[in-house]
Amino acid sequence: MLGISAGFLWTGAGFIQFAYADEDSKAMYITVQWVLTSLGGTVGAFISFGANFHQTEATGVSNAVYAVFIVIMCSAIVVAAFGLKHPEDIVRDDGTHLAIFHPTDFWTEVKGVAACFTEMRILILLPGMFCAEIVLVLMSSLNGYFFDLRTRSLNNIVFEFIMIPAPLALAWAMDNKFMKRRRNKGMLGVTIMTVISLATYAGVLGWIYHYDIDRTATPPAVDWDESTFASGFVLYLLSGTIYSGFQICGQWTLSALSNDPYKCARYAGLFKGTTSLGLMAAFLMDSKGVSYSIQTIVHLVLYAIGAVSLLSVTWFCVRDTNYFLEADVIAPEHVTEQAFVNGIITEEVLSHEKEKERKREGEDPAGQRPESVVAETSLPSAA
Repeated sequence: MLGISAGFLWTGAGFIQFAYADEDSKAMYITVQWVLTSLGGTVGAFISFGANFHQTEATGVSNAVYAVFIVIMCSAIVVAAFGLKHPEDIVRDDGTHLAIFHPTDFWTEVKGVAACFTEMRILILLPGMFCAEIVLVLMSSLNGYFFDLRTRSLNNIVFEFIMIPAPLALAWAMDNKFMKRRRNKGMLGVTIMTVISLATYAGVLGWIYHYDIDRTATPPAVDWDESTFASGFVLYLLSGTIYSGFQICGQWTLSALSNDPYKCARYAGLFKGTTSLGLMAAFLMDSKGVSYSIQTIVHLVLYAIGAVSLLSVTWFCVRDTNYFLEADVIAPEHVTEQAFVNGIITEEVLSHEKEKERKREGEDPAGQRPESVVAETSLPSAA
């Protein structure tokens, strides 16, 4: 039941990230959710840390800790019940709506999801989504094996906390105003996370060999006052950066491919489903007792392949804008006006954008969109 509800939760959250944000702020929308999630995780980690401060053995957490977690999580039900608005009612600061929404049904959405797998750019992106979360499995297992309970709790605080400043820095890079091309912004973010990911995994592999970490041996239960603590602590901190940053890069790349709310919803579900598949495979490998060194090598290879997939899609498939290319999407007013002033769109397209907003507000538009409008719009290509 937790897995089912989590799938719905993260698909809905991903839809909001992808569909509600303007193109120049998608990284920040994604990051805001990460920061809020990590803030909650940090609070939870502090609760566990406080309860386990004096536990210097390799033991489990108390029932009281679980009870507090459950109460906090259930409070989100109340927030969701009264805090969410229907996507059709979302209005930007400039008064424009997101899109013109049409009735849909179950089979239409099934066909829509299936159609995603016919897009070459999505197929290329699958490895990048598959590996996005797997760092959690290896590092959590290492944390549980190598450290005692209170040190594990401290590590978890750092793991959650680093997912507040690190994503904010990444969002600044991917939404920065100094680069003109969206493709270049994406390449910057993905490159940063590729370097951090591969370097961290190389460090983990060296750490495992240096301390001769063997999961079949008795857990060393290292405490924070021991000399062997520092290196594992730093690697665990960096793994939090990978866990958040690599997913943000994958989500940003997906969201940069479309502004259509229906397609954004399908992309959000596809992302969570694929990352969960990778997570399941990683947990399965860990549950079979595969050595930590072998797991690290497998993860390293998967992240390298995933980085290539993200870089490829970002370079070849991310346009400077998808506005004016999707029939039902309503472009923000400032984007429409700027595009008209710069000669990117014609007066006919400008008029049609206004008609779409009037139609969304319930007014009868003056006419229908000519079929040739998109073809005549000289938008900059990705290449």
